[in-house]
Amino acid sequence: MTSDELDEAATGIAKSSDGLPQHPIYETVALFWGIKQADYDWAEVDFAAIESRAAGYREDSCWARQSPETEECLNLVAAVMATVPTQ
Repeated sequence: MTSDELDEAATGIAKSSDGLPQHPIYETVALFWGIKQADYDWAEVDFAAIESRAAGYREDSCWARQSPETEECLNLVAAVMATVPTQ
């Protein structure tokens, strides 16, 4: 990996972090996964697949952080919203 390629990867990770400290970890893990999938050939790395995988990691993390009460709250909000008139 050249210095320019490394800078490109680092910039991509920073842009995808959404300012949250855990997101660069997911981006980095996804990047390493993508490099391995490309048999360590930078020219063959599929960045769309990397971003998709990182997004999956972020989503999994969000769901894992929710408490069991979240489902009950969502059901309560849905019930209240169902009673609100549309006009």
